[in-house]
Amino acid sequence: MRKVQKKRLQAMRWLACLAIIIGSTLSPMSQGASAVSYTDVDPSNTHYANIMAAFENGFMTSYPDGSFKPNLQLSRANVVKSLGKYVLKTSGKDLVDFDVSGVVPFNDVPPTHPDYEMYRYSLIVKQAGIFSGSNNYLMPMNLMSHQHMAKVLVGAFALEHVEGGPGSKVIDNHLALEEFR
Repeated sequence: MRKVQKKRLQAMRWLACLAIIIGSTLSPMSQGASAVSYTDVDPSNTHYANIMAAFENGFMTSYPDGSFKPNLQLSRANVVKSLGKYVLKTSGKDLVDFDVSGVVPFNDVPPTHPDYEMYRYSLIVKQAGIFSGSNNYLMPMNLMSHQHMAKVLVGAFALEHVEGGPGSKVIDNHLALEEFR
């Protein structure tokens, strides 16, 4: 029981980190960034702690100029890279050593894709069951809707309905497609 509670708490911690991302954005996963903080996120920002937690937990790096760009919209590629980093971190492997043999690439993110990281992360999240695509299309440049993000987060962290848990504060859930509720 304690192990299940610990897993659930860890998932909720990661979910909290991603919650701020839904309202802002993920930075590109630049390799050389080593900033301790972002140049465009003031410590007085109400989301500062969450943004920094996401940075410290390896979900994001900064743009080459050290910025976060909090007002950019969130694309599917941003989420793929972020959750791919989560899978890598929990596996203890790196991008090149993670075994994705046998994973069929998404039609629109082939091995010849110009963004090698995007290609590798797309295989990782597909293998992990986080993204399945639509007719094997990932559509990496499309923006994420809230209902799609909810489905991805539930799959990424194996979240389940908890009987007797807190009720949902979502008042328009009935507007989401059934598969995303």
